Amino acid sequence: MLIRKCVGFRLKIVPESVSIKPSRTLRISSSRNSKRRIKIDVYEPPRKDGTSERKPLPVHVNFHASGFVLPVHGVNAEICVHWCRTVGCIVLDVDYAKAPFYPAPSALEDALDALEYVASRPDLYDISRVTLGGFSSGANIAILASLWTKAKLTVKGVIAWYPPTDLMRTGKPQMSGSFFNAIHRCLRQSYMPPGTDASDPRISPLFAPSELFPPLTLIVGSKDKLVVDSVELHKKLEADGVDCVLSIVPNAGHAWEWFNNPKHPLWKERVAALDLMERRMKLAMDL
Repeated sequence: MLIRKCVGFRLKIVPESVSIKPSRTLRISSSRNSKRRIKIDVYEPPRKDGTSERKPLPVHVNFHASGFVLPVHGVNAEICVHWCRTVGCIVLDVDYAKAPFYPAPSALEDALDALEYVASRPDLYDISRVTLGGFSSGANIAILASLWTKAKLTVKGVIAWYPPTDLMRTGKPQMSGSFFNAIHRCLRQSYMPPGTDASDPRISPLFAPSELFPPLTLIVGSKDKLVVDSVELHKKLEADGVDCVLSIVPNAGHAWEWFNNPKHPLWKERVAALDLMERRMKLAMDL
């Protein structure tokens, strides 16, 4: 019940009159498990000319938050519609394998399969203008997919909201005794069973070579236990000359953008964060 409520929850990012249902849903094969299918919700921008055909459009590939465990694909439906309307690109909202049945690096492998699908359809997608993004665990997956894809496409940028970038640690040391941190450890242990090397750059992007990174935008709250993950990755990439923008939202925690009250104290900050993401996506896509 709670999961269904999360998936259907609207944030008032787009008007209530605007449908947030996907234009269509795909199921592509997993390259690692022939019995599995990877679900992809496709969101397309409104057609301005009223025709049924159009040229390939830039595409943004999104990966939802889940703690690497929770089956909440579809939770970003409203924001996917927002990107279609403001950026003018196609948005693919990709589901991925969840722990504990599919531990690391299964989620990354599904993300790589999704990018191979995009590359296989240049008739639908402008494969020279692809961006990736996600939230929390999904942001981790988006960054990793941009680093390790061998698909014949160009990842022009990644927008990552509060990603875990170093899974060797649990976040801010001063929060190590918190209830949230206990939940966090439980989720990570499901994703990384005993014997998993958390320093593997296919799990923790902080340890990947800087030269592999496309332009990156990091959005995180100052009170988020994962803020150090973004700060350290930004510090590393900036020192190595990579285009990396870090936006730290004052007084915001994890998943801080999840509210729908215009009087919320972080309403303006959310508008600003969405505007930053729109600018960075348009810059990456040359729009």
